[in-house]
Amino acid sequence: MGEVQVCLECGTEAAAPGDAPAGEKLFELIREILRDPAFATLHPRKVACLGNCDCDCRLALADPDRWSWMLGDVDPSQDEDLLREVIRLWVEAPSGLIPKAERPEALKDKALGRMPPVLKRSRPA
Repeated sequence: MGEVQVCLECGTEAAAPGDAPAGEKLFELIREILRDPAFATLHPRKVACLGNCDCDCRLALADPDRWSWMLGDVDPSQDEDLLREVIRLWVEAPSGLIPKAERPEALKDKALGRMPPVLKRSRPA
């Protein structure tokens, strides 16, 4: 089971009084996207901070058995189609590594990094 982790600290300082911060808006968008049955193996998760705060609105596609991705400068009011496409590509890629030729151009601008799966090693007795 994978997660879409959303930074809740994003946009807290810029939010107008009574308006939800950008991170909360992004989390609600992710929850809506993950209602799609194609993404039934994913769960949304709020996290306190993903770092790299110079890139507003960050999220991570994370799974210990697959490549994980971190995206930044995501605009919850404009990037819904991109997020749906990236999540779909990530879910469909057996290892989570989206082939370079299939990556949307916007992903290249928003990708902050990708991390390999966690190695499972037997510990010596």
